[in-house]
Amino acid sequence: MSDCEICLMLEQKNEFKIIYDDPVCKAFLHEAPANKGHAIIIPNNHYTIFEEVPDNELEHMFIVANRVSVSVFETLGAHGTNILINNGPSAGQDLNHFIINVIPRFENDGVNLDWEMKQADPNSLKQTKELISENADKIFYGNDDKEPVSFDNKKLDNNESLMVKELRRIPQ
Repeated sequence: MSDCEICLMLEQKNEFKIIYDDPVCKAFLHEAPANKGHAIIIPNNHYTIFEEVPDNELEHMFIVANRVSVSVFETLGAHGTNILINNGPSAGQDLNHFIINVIPRFENDGVNLDWEMKQADPNSLKQTKELISENADKIFYGNDDKEPVSFDNKKLDNNESLMVKELRRIPQ
């Protein structure tokens, strides 16, 4: 897409601080980072928002985000990471291209991603739940399908799922 700033920049690789590149996506250091090591994962194909990205590409991008997160833990000594997607203008998305941010966090780093928690009205919660639940069936089952969307459970050699292995991993 020639009118997308990100697509134009992706064509000019030399301007980026690329830390990872494959046929699906690129990861590079943010030029105006929230913290040292702030990386951005961007699909090579143009997608404006999260919902447009095909599941297989999204899965791959989150694997890359996870590995970038591991890298900043191990190389920069980060104490945590925020994996952030600004999805749409109201959520702070200022570029017309889907992006996953990996922001390393350090104790007392001054990066503020807090928001004020508000007590939800029980009736409003119930109505919202019903509304989302009714529409979730259409999204997960399709128009006439009776089978839910299936997700492949990848297994390790020792039959332990990748998710369990990652949950047990303790950053150094």
